[in-house]
Amino acid sequence: MKESNWIVPYGNLMTILMIFFLLLYAFTYLTGRVRYEKVVASLASGFGRNFPMKEVSMAEYLEKYFARKKDYVRSLSISADRVKLVFNIPLLFDKNSAEIKPAAKNILSDIYKVVKDIPNEIIIEGFSRKLKSGDGMYISAERALNIGKFFIKKGIDPRRIVLKGYGAQRPLFSAPEKQPLNDRVEISILRQVREVPVPRSNRLVKMKELFFYGEHYYREGDFLQAEKYFEKILAIDPSHWKARKMIEKCRRKMGSFKQQTSRRNQDRTAAVRN
Repeated sequence: MKESNWIVPYGNLMTILMIFFLLLYAFTYLTGRVRYEKVVASLASGFGRNFPMKEVSMAEYLEKYFARKKDYVRSLSISADRVKLVFNIPLLFDKNSAEIKPAAKNILSDIYKVVKDIPNEIIIEGFSRKLKSGDGMYISAERALNIGKFFIKKGIDPRRIVLKGYGAQRPLFSAPEKQPLNDRVEISILRQVREVPVPRSNRLVKMKELFFYGEHYYREGDFLQAEKYFEKILAIDPSHWKARKMIEKCRRKMGSFKQQTSRRNQDRTAAVRN
């Protein structure tokens, strides 16, 4: 076999790959970014690679949901790091007001149902047009704050929520007739769960703090919550034997509690039958 014989099949392979990626690129514009991401996720799974499917499925659901409520959302996009919803202000808030409208609360409740079971960060950003009274910083921040409070009251962990108010600092349009379009609220759900790196100098302090909370919940009898804190210690230092020992204790306690509960239920059932 000649050394040059490999050139033809190699060239054909490169041509096929180029056509394939051109088709994917065109697919993005014809069907939308969300469906494109779903195809990429399916391909990645097919090749044995892990891909964050939860966020893609969430974006697909939101896209279908807001297709029936186009007045509320100006745009829905998915990028490498986030799923972003851009809301029209008049349907969420009254003019010069930061109080959420009752109808908008139903929309936010539906969004909460989608994001409640994933640990991803939620970034809520408020924007405003230029106002005679100022740059709109206060009202944009208050609108973001009220949406954040709404999610927290529903049950979202406050540590997952990041609030920002930009006022008129990041306009989308500069033309005077398009200034109302600069009034908006953006809700972004990050696609990756961000692990905050702990500096080495602070590792010991952080682990002591986690151990303190773990012991507190252990004494209170909340063994599941205690186990979570001890597991966070192991995430920082896998060799922490005290945390590992406490996790074993928590699991034994939870197993014993389940057995006691099962026995009580059996005794009650027997008593009712007698």
